[in-house]
Amino acid sequence: MFEQAFDDIEDIIFDGGSQDGSAALISFWTAKSLVNAAVSEPDDGVCNAVNKGMRMAIGQYVILLNSSDVFADIDVLTQVHDVLASRDYNGVLGWGN
Repeated sequence: MFEQAFDDIEDIIFDGGSQDGSAALISFWTAKSLVNAAVSEPDDGVCNAVNKGMRMAIGQYVILLNSSDVFADIDVLTQVHDVLASRDYNGVLGWGN
């Protein structure tokens, strides 16, 4: 998340109140201004957390990453942005078309 060449992004982290040290790490990232918003509180599951995040998001597009997800390389968001900015985007990205 932090190692993307594209920097016009909004990072919102939702943690379901886990007890594995995530809250401390999220607090550190927030204190260092590495994320735009972070919430660590019990929720009613992944869908509930996603819905909370969607309500907070102000961007035009949303990408969901779970705790162990990573982007393939540092240029992923740049590549996606370039596709969305250069084509008549109809809601579906088809690579290699």
